[in-house]
Amino acid sequence: MQPADARAHDPGAASWWETWHLDAATDAGMGISLRLACAPALGIACLRFNFRGVENSEGEHAEGRDEPHDVTAAIDAAVDASANVRIEGPLVLIGWSFGADIALTIEDPRLAGWMGIAPPLRFRPERDYAAVAHDPRPKLLALAAHDEF
Repeated sequence: MQPADARAHDPGAASWWETWHLDAATDAGMGISLRLACAPALGIACLRFNFRGVENSEGEHAEGRDEPHDVTAAIDAAVDASANVRIEGPLVLIGWSFGADIALTIEDPRLAGWMGIAPPLRFRPERDYAAVAHDPRPKLLALAAHDEF
């Protein structure tokens, strides 16, 4: 399975890969998209994707049940692309909101760490977060003091 709407940004110049879920229809999503577009100038290769049923992605949104498969497909695509252009460096999985919830359930030995931006921690059963929570690899959570959710 290939992640729908995947966009690789200058993979030849990168030191590491990151995957994102963004809602580009929101101001926050647009701001993150603009920052992501600047990453190659910093030597960072990025793979941005949307989950099934979002924007131009095929399939239907599954309320978090099937979306972990989308993340695994994105990780596979990033690893394959990095091997083709000999990118070296850590693979970090970053998700925002719903994407952070899903990212924090993905236990994959290829990952060097995780970042969750405003994870609501409600789209998956609590037990699904346990493996990553107890994993010794680094995790960073960015939470807002006055998040409406």
